[in-house]
Amino acid sequence: MTNLFRILFLSLFLVLAGCGGDNSRFDAPEITTPDDASGGDGGDDGAGGDEGGDEGAGGDDGTGGDDGTGGDDGTTGETIVVIPSLGLIDGADVSIAMPDGTAIAGATGTLDATGTVSITHDGSYTGPIVVTVSGNDSATYFDESAGAMLPMPSSVSIRAYAPSPQSQIGVTILTELAAQVAAQLGASISATDIEAINDSIRDTFAPDLSDILTPPTVVSEANFTAQSLTNDDAGIYALTLAGLATLAAGDTSPALSILEQLAADLADGDIDGTGIDGALTDLDYSAGDFANLLSAAIQTAAGTLADADLVTKANSISITIDANVLEVIANAGVNLPDSLSDLINDATGGGTGGGTGGGVDISGLYDLTISGQISVMGVGTAFDITINDIVAPSPSDTTEVQKVIEETVAGLTGITNLTVTIITNTDAQVTFDVAFSAQQSGLSVDVSLRYDYVKGDSSSSGDSGDSTGDTGGDEASGEDGGSSPVDIDSLGQVCFFGGEATPTTIPASIAGLWNVRYFESQPGAPYASNELAHFTVGTDGTLNINNQIVLSTPVLCNGNEHEAIWKDSTNNLLYALSSLVSGFNEINVFSGTDGAFLGQFGNPE
Repeated sequence: MTNLFRILFLSLFLVLAGCGGDNSRFDAPEITTPDDASGGDGGDDGAGGDEGGDEGAGGDDGTGGDDGTGGDDGTTGETIVVIPSLGLIDGADVSIAMPDGTAIAGATGTLDATGTVSITHDGSYTGPIVVTVSGNDSATYFDESAGAMLPMPSSVSIRAYAPSPQSQIGVTILTELAAQVAAQLGASISATDIEAINDSIRDTFAPDLSDILTPPTVVSEANFTAQSLTNDDAGIYALTLAGLATLAAGDTSPALSILEQLAADLADGDIDGTGIDGALTDLDYSAGDFANLLSAAIQTAAGTLADADLVTKANSISITIDANVLEVIANAGVNLPDSLSDLINDATGGGTGGGTGGGVDISGLYDLTISGQISVMGVGTAFDITINDIVAPSPSDTTEVQKVIEETVAGLTGITNLTVTIITNTDAQVTFDVAFSAQQSGLSVDVSLRYDYVKGDSSSSGDSGDSTGDTGGDEASGEDGGSSPVDIDSLGQVCFFGGEATPTTIPASIAGLWNVRYFESQPGAPYASNELAHFTVGTDGTLNINNQIVLSTPVLCNGNEHEAIWKDSTNNLLYALSSLVSGFNEINVFSGTDGAFLGQFGNPE
């Protein structure tokens, strides 16, 4: 009996010893890195680590070489660290498979409370992979817009296609948008195809990133208000994702909602408010102004999440929705299936010439001058811009004319009573007048404009390609729309963070009326949070605020060519508008005493 007791006790001890370990909560087996596979003993010399080790651990001795089990560059190996983000995701299931759906043996796991999981595989497969993060009854994610942990149900999954197993892989809204295209290429998709598809999504939504597979910094309750995002790829990526979620602020699950909307909108290759089956309803953004809205949302998110360097960087983050994503992918050499190729033809009218994803076709034929007046609440504001190298519409086609109006006058909705009066319609010149009523931010607007297209040659716009018409002077001298050095000297201190104030001109691309809402960061400005204001930006360098304050003399600080700054000496405020380079994003408000950031006007309506 004593021997039997000893045997039972020893057996129980061995069983308990085998059940320990921090990873026992995971569905996947505990991750180990055996010495005979990792290329070394582990530890601080980096053996078997991300870089393969500098002390022979992943070198030519065969312990970590070309067999994919810990090579010099760390891009393939036994361990893949998956770091998804909708914000931090906790408890979701993770699996890795080949593009044909074949599971990679052992490549499953569950995200822990830090939002990461390390998954092991035998290293024998080195081709393209699909990483899938799937919700379940207990999975949650931190929504940057809602500022709270929300359910991630089993109906939700996000994927990332990678050209090969990598040491770390991020899975995000952007990788899922790319995956929706990649999945339609089936099992035959190549590593090159995946890279082209991922790059097209990066170029569209996050051109400042180097790779959408780079894991973003994970945003959670712990760092939500710590302004801990830094000015690097991971921080910029996280800020972009937070901006996307901010677009759907007010929805029950903002991040999941914007993913669903963008997936439907981008199905035809364009962010244009239409999907495969026609016009989409209940979008949280205006498709025609998506780039500006996202830029403004990124700025809003930066006020909570980003450190000072990234807040500055956010001013120049460039979003340009100007090409059909499917067409870009096809032009990169990807052999798209007919189902996708047909969508390109539908979106572009069957042609291959340049378009702007639903905007005016850019083909280098005419120079356009638009002049006239926009009346808001009975107060008229002059409108005058010039755009070079575009195709003229047929003035007898009212639908085409309305499309041009919507693309060239920011923020208009509900155009009614449109009349078009043709003045000239020849090959050399197309001129017509338009008059109509519309809505801007819920206000009635009466508009009377002349569109004058004159055939010219693209070289007339100058080497820079800027469309500044008669408002720009040589070397931004300030003539007819800039600032002179004397004017700048009279402003007092404008550049509080280093550098000198230099004169600038206002390009026609951001001139016009902008109806934007204020988001307060701290008290000090005469605006309430969510207050709607009307800014009229003139190519003559003026900034008209609510038809009450008119500022002039815009300047650049420290050579930042994206941001024009006006000083309101009466109210001791600074208004910083961006971007002079990529289009209207937002107007930030600073104290004229110490340069403190007070708030931001964004989300053009």
